Amino acid sequence: MQIYVKQLKRKFNVPTSHKNMRRVLVMQKFFASMNNVKGKTAEQIFDLQIKAMDEADKFLKVVLNLKDKEINRLDSEVNEEGNDATVDVVNYVCQRLMGQTDKQITEEKKQVRENPKK
Repeated sequence: MQIYVKQLKRKFNVPTSHKNMRRVLVMQKFFASMNNVKGKTAEQIFDLQIKAMDEADKFLKVVLNLKDKEINRLDSEVNEEGNDATVDVVNYVCQRLMGQTDKQITEEKKQVRENPKK
């Protein structure tokens, strides 16, 4: 599957292999687990956030075959909302590998901005 990552201004050929689909599910599960902070100490929450950053970098390195220079470039950027570009790219790649089109992803983002609680 061809995936264009606008933050890197580059197309990637990403196979929809069993391994990559598993990586997507593991990454999504990890991000979902970060929302479960009830009963965790501040230190545990920070550890989770640090691990998420590390896992996001590893995910992109493997799935997109990125070099350290490209990871560093993403890590130093933020999007229009002030969010980390690396997380944006991880989310985008996951959505594309799960079968969403660019149009569907754009529509979903638009709906979230209009109704953030839904």
